[in-house]
Amino acid sequence: MAQRRGKGALKIVAFDMDGTIIDGRVIYALGQKFGFTSEIRKITKSSRFPYLRSERIARLLSGRQASEVAATVEKTPLTKGSIQTMRKLKEMKFKIGVISDSYTLATEIVARKLDMDFTIANRLEVKNGVITGVLRMPMGWEKIDCSCNQSVCKRYALARVARRYHADLSQSVAVGDSSSDLCMIRNAGLGIWFNPSESVPIGKRENVIRSGDMRLILKHLMS
Repeated sequence: MAQRRGKGALKIVAFDMDGTIIDGRVIYALGQKFGFTSEIRKITKSSRFPYLRSERIARLLSGRQASEVAATVEKTPLTKGSIQTMRKLKEMKFKIGVISDSYTLATEIVARKLDMDFTIANRLEVKNGVITGVLRMPMGWEKIDCSCNQSVCKRYALARVARRYHADLSQSVAVGDSSSDLCMIRNAGLGIWFNPSESVPIGKRENVIRSGDMRLILKHLMS
């Protein structure tokens, strides 16, 4: 049986993007395309503050055409069952969307494909079709004393989405796979780990799906 926090009907489902609703990670696909994969790996092992790593990685995209980034995202496959899952959630009257520490340039493409209602992510500055390397980060952790230190505090973003749809945080569902999703998964009404990475500290009573089929989350919502 799915473990829930709080009461009230669930109304919102927020998905992480990379490794969750898409089968892959946008920044590594871009690293492979532009030849800076090794730089990404070095940066991810650096600063203990994740938002500083995000800034440094964004600078690797400086001078690239935004259209090339968009084309790479378009080619990235969706996770198995994502289309069917989103269609069913819409039929069930859920508000669905993406909360990601990737880029709006990517999340908006994925959200359109899946007919989603909202998307929150970092915004890459683009001038005359060229990425400048400047990153506009939503942050939010500093406002609620969250320890995530991510460029996008997903707990803060999820609370904003809940208010937008006149719901309580306890009426939300969060689905993700990595440590950047930890604060939203542990504060949503229903948190679901989808194929979580080995580094994620999963609690004994947390909901976990160890399969590549997104449709399995529906069982948690209907239990």
